[in-house]
Amino acid sequence: MKKIIIAIILLLVAGSLFYYLYWSPVYRLKAMNVIPSNAAFVMASDQPVNSWNDISNSQVWSHLKTNPEFALITDYANYIDSLVQENDWLDYVGNKELLIAALPVQNTYDYAYVMDLSRVSRLKSVQFYLQQILDDNYKVTYRKYKGTDVTQIYDRDYKQTIHICFLENLLVMSLNSNPIEQIINQYVEPQSEDIYLSEVTNEVGYGGMIRVYINYRSFMNYLGQFALENAGMNMLKQSLRYSGFKGNVDNSGILFKGYTNVNDTVNSYLKALYTSGNGSHEFLKIVPTASPYFVSLGFKGFPEFVENLEGALNSNPEQKESYNDNKELTEKFLKIDLNETFVNWVDNEVVMLQTTPSSKVGFQEYAMLIKTKDPEEADKGLRTIREQIKKRTPIKIKSIDYRGSAIRYMAMKGFFKVFLGKLFDKFDKPYYSIVDDWVIFSNHPQTIKNIIDAKEEEETLYYDDNFINHYDQLSEKSSIYAYVNMVEIFNDLKPLMEIQEWKSMKKNEEYIKCFSRLSLQLAPEDGNVFKTVFNASFTDPSLLLVDGKTAETSPRRYQAEIQRIPKEKLPWASRYTTELKEIDKIVIPNLSGDEYVAKYNNGNPKYLISIKNGWKHGRFESYFENGEVKFKGKYRDDKKDGTWRVYDEEGNLIEKLKYKEGQLDE
Repeated sequence: MKKIIIAIILLLVAGSLFYYLYWSPVYRLKAMNVIPSNAAFVMASDQPVNSWNDISNSQVWSHLKTNPEFALITDYANYIDSLVQENDWLDYVGNKELLIAALPVQNTYDYAYVMDLSRVSRLKSVQFYLQQILDDNYKVTYRKYKGTDVTQIYDRDYKQTIHICFLENLLVMSLNSNPIEQIINQYVEPQSEDIYLSEVTNEVGYGGMIRVYINYRSFMNYLGQFALENAGMNMLKQSLRYSGFKGNVDNSGILFKGYTNVNDTVNSYLKALYTSGNGSHEFLKIVPTASPYFVSLGFKGFPEFVENLEGALNSNPEQKESYNDNKELTEKFLKIDLNETFVNWVDNEVVMLQTTPSSKVGFQEYAMLIKTKDPEEADKGLRTIREQIKKRTPIKIKSIDYRGSAIRYMAMKGFFKVFLGKLFDKFDKPYYSIVDDWVIFSNHPQTIKNIIDAKEEEETLYYDDNFINHYDQLSEKSSIYAYVNMVEIFNDLKPLMEIQEWKSMKKNEEYIKCFSRLSLQLAPEDGNVFKTVFNASFTDPSLLLVDGKTAETSPRRYQAEIQRIPKEKLPWASRYTTELKEIDKIVIPNLSGDEYVAKYNNGNPKYLISIKNGWKHGRFESYFENGEVKFKGKYRDDKKDGTWRVYDEEGNLIEKLKYKEGQLDE
């Protein structure tokens, strides 16, 4: 009888404890509520141990952990994992919600880890267990900050201190004291709830392998540790408020899907975009495969976007005055109606892209693509503008035909900035050509030729299977779409970086380029939020070649470059025919003069090119680095013409070739 009574008592105690821990009402302090508003970003997971297992088993992490900086993270993660395996009570803790926040500390950022222990926090022995699982390699000390106990655990092996505190049901950890103190400050004197952050977190909800929240005001400062301040970063800082994503990491890369809200009181162009719908991505059929990056703007229709822009400008008097002044000045100077000659024929896509340099001159080439509703109407409108410009400027540059498309010149400084903002301000004296439903603008005619070549030879993103695999994770319509080919753009980042950060990037080049393609899409939802997708495709490092190209990227483009013998080591007589074709693609930075001279680093001339009416016309000479002549010939209207002579590095004539209108006369 006594045994039965004892068993009943034990059962009641166990049941009460189970109810106390799992079913009884409990107040929970939300982990996000203790994150200070100046956090650059927050990563969250409801199942951190399971999520870590999935991430650590992916090819992405297998490669990243070979980097010493990531290897240290792996060591700590493996250590924590072993604690979970060896201590059954930590099963209560192992898959509770975990947040990682990047917080500003002096001139850099540090990280705080916040875990919601939920009902486990009622077990007062949690702190006791922390002491029990630590061995002689650790030294434990205690201090108080604003009434909160802070435990400091010094790791003698790693020579680092882990700072820990408990805020009701939350366990807070950091490798430095400052992030802990910032979180305690927020807990003791909480700031009012940010309705814009709440909007994003509510849209994202819970679940997923990982969630990420970005505060653009602070995130741009976070990126400023690594890059020089620039107009693009400032624009994002002023225009976007928060993004929230659910993310996944697997062998193909990193994929985040979520929402972004905007600061519509600052940027009228952005406000106009999210009220103008989405545009399609037909431009993929004309953007060359190896383009380092592009930014596309999409809308239901361009006239509707302009109407929405003019309405949005009413809330920003300074921007409205600038817009009206620029538009009025252009219309008065050219005696045209911009709506008739430009706005009305533009369809639903506008793209700004950087193209792969045509030669090794060393400057970036840009183009703008505008989709037309009717190519004939576009031609009529641009012809009107061009004729009005001719009446008011002495510049006369002859049009030429290239593969069935006329390339024309039209100086119109500040024209595109009126409707499209500063992003398109670089096109001040552009050449243009109408190709199918597109108008291609660029400051350099050779850039237009290269785009036409890519389209005609189907070497565009639309025909690149590897890009399409990347694109399949994205939407076929968007308001904003930014794309980066990290392999192609890597060296172009140098001017944007601090010297030390660039050295660090070069050191970690393999770990950056392995994310070979990056895409960010924003599509307007109800209210002032954009549905947002970020995709980073992972490329197996074994496919990354020494020169930075990937063996998988556009086989047609790189097939000639992947050889058993590098081209530069082949005999000159075996490779001059290829270089003769490449010199046609030389982009001349300044077409206003009569001659262009490019030089090697040692001061010797590289090219000497005569110019007439903006095209290569007349004498052309090319030299080896030792000063000996390489090619001699003439151009006529940007095409090789007449006799061309080829020399070797000793100055000996080895070949004579005859050209007529750019074609080799066999």
